[in-house]
Amino acid sequence: DLKALVFDPIAPYLQDTEHLLISPDGQLNLLPFEAMQTEAGGEYLVQQYQISYLNSGRDLLKFDVIEPSQNPAVIVANPDYETADGTVVAQGRSTSDNRRSTELSQLQVGPHPGTAAEAEAHSPLLPNAEIHTEDAATDNLLKSEQAPRILHIATHGFFLSNVERPDRNAQFGAGLIASDNPLGSAITPGVVTENPLLRSGLALAGFNTRSSGSEDGVFTALEASQLNLFGTQLVV
Repeated sequence: DLKALVFDPIAPYLQDTEHLLISPDGQLNLLPFEAMQTEAGGEYLVQQYQISYLNSGRDLLKFDVIEPSQNPAVIVANPDYETADGTVVAQGRSTSDNRRSTELSQLQVGPHPGTAAEAEAHSPLLPNAEIHTEDAATDNLLKSEQAPRILHIATHGFFLSNVERPDRNAQFGAGLIASDNPLGSAITPGVVTENPLLRSGLALAGFNTRSSGSEDGVFTALEASQLNLFGTQLVV
């Protein structure tokens, strides 16, 4: 029982606590603590606590120096996967950051019109929100955002299965990691695999045609890790 292993040992220390700061290790990074119940059939943790995740204890140092962002909320939804508006936004990033898995070249996605209704439903809850849809929902746009107060992205996501790369000297135009890396803990020992941050991400405008301004409509998890979200209160 996960609750007995993970939550019960710390429960006695959480009296009068409202905010949990969790720095998970290993496979605990895959556990949504919010969805755990305080007891069988009882409330979920998300109903009792505000929960924040930390990469390490060093993240605590930022809490006193980062003020909540006052920038408008941003909603990105219902991208046109066939075309984009062609707008080029300066990135300030080197081309080495635009790495891709070679397997992505064959990946296609279908329309997702329900996300347009999602954006419309959220807009009254987020006054003054910037809403970007269809051919304006580009990865150029997303990378240019600077710490929106709330960031809501509604689109297709993808995650490609691990693929063994037996040749450690081969170059695939993307990062390789060995299984002794913490991110590769579930990978067969001795096997080199492509960085999973290049094998997962979001589909944005121009994804199917791989044409979106100066980008290609593919927004990888590696690129997401480089967003400026200091002060952002919530990302969905």
